[in-house]
Amino acid sequence: MHEHILWVHKGKEERLTLTKVEWNLFQMKLQEEVCQLVLAGKPYPKIDWQRRVRGVGILTPMDKVSQTITQEIVGRIKVAENSFRASVCTLGRSLNAS
Repeated sequence: MHEHILWVHKGKEERLTLTKVEWNLFQMKLQEEVCQLVLAGKPYPKIDWQRRVRGVGILTPMDKVSQTITQEIVGRIKVAENSFRASVCTLGRSLNAS
């Protein structure tokens, strides 16, 4: 089970549904940002898995550093004037604690 799971929602305050087209555009912009970091020789996030399920994006960064960088990148991405946010999923922590 992944320790680091991020939910991606459209909107900074509200949790709006992501359409398939918005998710695809979001992923392209995320990849562009990661490529820019790689080319600049800066730390970049290592993301193991990404998916959109029922209007919510899911990203699984490989470690805490990747999670932090990914959250920063997500906060900068805009698609057609829409902003995004990545929230840490606490479900895995509560399952591991029991």
